Amino acid sequence: MVDTVDTEETVIISNSFPRALLTFIKTIRTLEDMVVMVDMVFNFLDELKKRIQEIANADGFVIVTRRSKKIGGRTGRVWLECDRGGEHQTTATLRNAGSKKTGCPFYLLAVRNHPYETWEIKDGIIEHNHELCEDLSAHAFVRRFTPSEMKLIEQLTAQNIEPRKIFQTLRKQDPDRFHVQKDVQNVVAKIRAEQRQGLTTMQSLESMLINNDFIYETREEPGTEIVTEIFFLHRYSRDMWRAFPHVMLIDATYKTNIYNMPFIQIVGVTPTNKSFIIAHAVVSKEQGDNFVWVLERVKSMLDDCMEPRVILTDRDLALMGACAKVFPDAYRLLCRWHIQQNVMKHCKGAFTDEDWEKFLSFWGTLIESPSIPIYEYHLRNMRKRLVECKRSRVFNCVYDNWLKDYKEMFVFAWTDKRRNFGNRTTNRVESQHANLKRYVLDRSSLDHVVGCVRDIVETQFGEIRKTFRESIEKRMNHHKHPMFQHLLGKVSHTALDLSRGEAIRKLDVLERFHSSCGCQMWYSCGLPCACRIEKASEDIDVFWRKLNFQSCKLIDDNVDVVEELNIVRQQLESHPPAQQKSLMSKIKAVLTPKKSTKKPPVVQQNTRGRPTTKQVQQRLDEASRIDE
Repeated sequence: MVDTVDTEETVIISNSFPRALLTFIKTIRTLEDMVVMVDMVFNFLDELKKRIQEIANADGFVIVTRRSKKIGGRTGRVWLECDRGGEHQTTATLRNAGSKKTGCPFYLLAVRNHPYETWEIKDGIIEHNHELCEDLSAHAFVRRFTPSEMKLIEQLTAQNIEPRKIFQTLRKQDPDRFHVQKDVQNVVAKIRAEQRQGLTTMQSLESMLINNDFIYETREEPGTEIVTEIFFLHRYSRDMWRAFPHVMLIDATYKTNIYNMPFIQIVGVTPTNKSFIIAHAVVSKEQGDNFVWVLERVKSMLDDCMEPRVILTDRDLALMGACAKVFPDAYRLLCRWHIQQNVMKHCKGAFTDEDWEKFLSFWGTLIESPSIPIYEYHLRNMRKRLVECKRSRVFNCVYDNWLKDYKEMFVFAWTDKRRNFGNRTTNRVESQHANLKRYVLDRSSLDHVVGCVRDIVETQFGEIRKTFRESIEKRMNHHKHPMFQHLLGKVSHTALDLSRGEAIRKLDVLERFHSSCGCQMWYSCGLPCACRIEKASEDIDVFWRKLNFQSCKLIDDNVDVVEELNIVRQQLESHPPAQQKSLMSKIKAVLTPKKSTKKPPVVQQNTRGRPTTKQVQQRLDEASRIDE
C-alpha cells in the first residue's frame, strides 16, 4: 500500500500509482492537466517534453531537464524539474550575479517502456515553493530559438545584417514570442565565435582576407608584433583601380571598429559616373608616415599602369604631404564642401541672417570665377563690401586660411584648367562612409568589417559592369542627334549627357549673345566644349571612351612561380642556417595565416572623430618637417 499526503498542494506519484486516485488529483486546479499525463503514452521523448512544456507554460512555470540515465546504452529515464529548482551558489567572482533558483521541489520522472519503446510519466512531486508566473519573458528557456529561427539567424548573419534588424525580422514573423534583442546578439556572437574556430583575432582576420580574394599587407610595431596598420583591397577593386586610375579621392572615417582606429577609404570614379572602392586601411595615427605607407601600397597595385591624374582630399596637411610625395605628378584638389563648412563654422557668427546670405553669395561667386581676372575682380569687390560693413576680420580669416595659399586647389579659375572630370568635392568618399556604416556597427570586429567591404565591392562591380553594357548597347532618346551618332556605343552615357548640355549652351547662349566659350568643359572634363563640339570624336579624353575593366596599360600579369621560387631559394641559401630558419618561418607565416603570431592592434584611447587643435598643430609641424 502506498501512502499519499492528504493535501491539495502535494501529490506523490509512485510506480504503483492507483488509478482511483486520479479523481482526487484532478481537484488540483492549476495542475490537473499535468496529472492526466499519467494515462498518456508517447512514442518519442521529445513529444512528451513538448506536451509537458505546453501545460507548464500555461500554468506559469517552465520545465527543464535535470538529468537522465541510460539503460542498455540508450536513454531510459529522464528527470524533469521546474527551472527554479536547485540552489543558487554565490561565488566570489560573481558577487553581482543573481539567480531565480528557489529550491523548487517539483519534478517528474519520464520512463521508457522497453517492450513497447514508448515513454510515460511514472513518478513525480507536483509542488512549488514559489508563486507561478503570469509572464514568462524573464525565463531564458522559453526564449530559446526554434531550429527554423536559428537557421534564419545564421543566414542573415552571413549577409552581415545587424542583430537589431534580425530581431525585427523575427518579431514580424511571430509577434507572440518572448525573444528580446539581447538573445539575438548572443546567438550572433556565438555563431561568429564558432566561425573563428579557436583562432586568434589576427589569425581569423588574415584567414578571412585570404579566403575572400583580398590582397593585404600589415605593419607591426618592432619587437612586439603588435599590428599598427592594415591595408587591404579586394580582387575586384584592383581590377577597377587598374582600369580607371584617373581620379582618386581619400578620406578617413571613425567609429567603425573595436580598436577606435581611423578607417581610411580610397575611392575611384568610372566614366559612367559610378564610384568604386579602391582600397581600405586601418591606421594607428593620422600622420604623414602612416599615410605614406598606405599610399605606397595603393601605388604598388598599379604596377606599370597609369598613375592618378587628380587627387581630392580635405585639408589634412599630413595627407596632402603624403600625396605629394607618393604621387608627385598628380594634380591635387581640396574638397569644396569641407571648405564651405569650415567658413560657415568660423564666420557665420559675425553676421545677421540677412548679411550672411549676402556673404555666401559673394563667396560662391568668388569660388566659381571662370578666370583669374574675374576672380581678382570679385576678390576686391568682396573685400570692399566687408570693410564697409566693418567686418574686415572675416575677410582676413578666409583670405589667410584659404585664398592666400590654397586658391589654386579649389577656385574654378584654376581647377577648371586641369582635368578633374567634374569632381570638386570628396562627397563620393562621404557617400561610401555612409554606405559602410549601414553594415558596420560602432564596435565591429575587423573580420566583420572585411566581410561588409567584400559585399559592397562585389555589388559595385556588378552595377558598374551593367552601366558599361548599357552605354554600349542602349540608345537614349535625348542622344538621337546627328551630332552624336558616331559616338553612340563608344563613349559613356554620362559623356553624352555632358556633351549634349554643352551643345545646348552653344545654341542658346553663345550664339545668341555672341559670347566666348571659355573651354571649361574641355579643360576640366576632357570633353568637347562649345567651340569644339563639331569635331566631338577627336577631342574626347580616353577616360570617357573606356567601357571595360581591362588595365589602362596592358602588361603580363602571369607569374612564373617556379622561376620566382628559384630566386627565393638562391637568396635563402646565401644566408647562414640560423637566418635561413628565421626567414623560412616568416614565409610560412604569410602562407599559413592560421599560425600567425601577430597581435591585434591596441585600442586607441580618447578618439573623438575629428582631430583636436593640438593634433592639427602636430600635423602642421610634421608636414613642415616632410617638406624640409
